[in-house]
Amino acid sequence: MGDETEPRGVAPLVVVVPRTTVALPVRLRLAGYTPKALSLRPDHDDEIAVTLEKAAKPKPAARPRTPRPRASDDDYRKLD
Repeated sequence: MGDETEPRGVAPLVVVVPRTTVALPVRLRLAGYTPKALSLRPDHDDEIAVTLEKAAKPKPAARPRTPRPRASDDDYRKLD
């Protein structure tokens, strides 16, 4: 919240701050989810519900293709 860098706790969470009309920036984070930034005005009692979206799983890196050895005509025998 605000300039704080340390987490306040885990959800559900009750936070008490002084009343003010100045917006308070809030950032919600959870491993495996996309972080969400909010701007709250603590000028009255309020209750909010926020849903975080699951982060997209990174696609695995493509493996480089190894070219197959090409057979020459000498490698084949004609079968009768």
